[in-house]
Amino acid sequence: MKLKIFLTFCLLSLFSCQKNEVSPVGSAKITFTSSLEQISLPYSIYTEAGFDRRPLISGKYSKLLSQKPNKYEVIVEDLNPGNYVIVFSYLNAHFTFQITQGRQRVYDF
Repeated sequence: MKLKIFLTFCLLSLFSCQKNEVSPVGSAKITFTSSLEQISLPYSIYTEAGFDRRPLISGKYSKLLSQKPNKYEVIVEDLNPGNYVIVFSYLNAHFTFQITQGRQRVYDF
């Protein structure tokens, strides 16, 4: 009887020690307003240190289907923690943003 209680206790203590793991990567949701009347426009993402090199990610951002006119959104996922630069070539603009481990950061430019 004592052996069963002891084994049950050991088994329960094994499962109670599990930790919630935090993802080693993060993401960002970037929204901004533009006067351009386009459905989608190109963007590029660079590391802050490699801003003069080849981009890590290139894509097109889309206009939000919302009540706010000319509001655009970019969501980037699975980036390592650190500082990044997003370049909107048609707008001739760039912004710095930060990725935090296990979180989605929200930016509104």
